[in-house]
Amino acid sequence: MTDTPLALVTGASRGLGTHIARGLGASHRLLLGGRPSPALDALVAEFDGAAAFPADLTDHAAVRELTAPIDRLDVLVHNAGVGRIGRGGRIGGAGRPGRRGGD
Repeated sequence: MTDTPLALVTGASRGLGTHIARGLGASHRLLLGGRPSPALDALVAEFDGAAAFPADLTDHAAVRELTAPIDRLDVLVHNAGVGRIGRGGRIGGAGRPGRRGGD
């Protein structure tokens, strides 16, 4: 067992998640979450002791299975984006009922 804190960064394979992982890498052991990809593999290779955490965060059973062996987690950065793609609905705001975003 090590005293080095463990951080799990979801959405680590690109963008903000990659930058956060690189910021934590000097002081933390890393679990780097993301879809399996060459970008995720390359990021894992940048850090001694880092491991990929390829998970579909919409599959709750798979997440439970992947997280079961983790007995200590010091930092969780939940940066993964999960959403539905489709036409946005109407939004309202103060003084602007029913205005569409971007109108």
